[in-house]
Amino acid sequence: MSFLKFQTKDVVFLALIAVGMLVSAMVTVPFVVGLFATVPGAGAVVTAFFLGFFLALGHRRVGRAGVATFCSLILGTALAFVTPSMFFILVSAALLTDGAILILRSDLRTTRILTLLSAFYNALVYIFGYIFGSLFNLPGFGLDNLQAVWPLVLGLTLLTTALGAAGGFLGAKGAQEYAPDQV
Repeated sequence: MSFLKFQTKDVVFLALIAVGMLVSAMVTVPFVVGLFATVPGAGAVVTAFFLGFFLALGHRRVGRAGVATFCSLILGTALAFVTPSMFFILVSAALLTDGAILILRSDLRTTRILTLLSAFYNALVYIFGYIFGSLFNLPGFGLDNLQAVWPLVLGLTLLTTALGAAGGFLGAKGAQEYAPDQV
């Protein structure tokens, strides 16, 4: 399994995937900006389905580790102008996801693996977002406050994971239907 050895057509496709991820984030997150103070990680919840969809689509088409890292670098760089923490959150989740791919030597052409990877990536985005928010004492976050809000955090982590898995499943199936001879 090669890592970050992409052809030009792969780089162009992944750049389009990253743009799709960015557009979906820019469209969905403004709907929940008012909840940021009371619901920690609301942005991760509303983008989970779309991030999972686009990541599975990219993994299915390119078929090698490094897709999540490449797309998250582009997405994180664009979102760094809005909030710099998103760069570190997205890239950290992507590096761990690609690391899991390399360690497990997974076949990135199966729907089951792509669904699990999308769920794993989105769960990490939520968890890292919560930890980062607690480090900077953002409203609604806080490891000292975790004892009081752990059911909410657990529920939102599970919801984010489920939405990421649903997006990953549909992305994998969509890529299979779109170009079955290439995947």
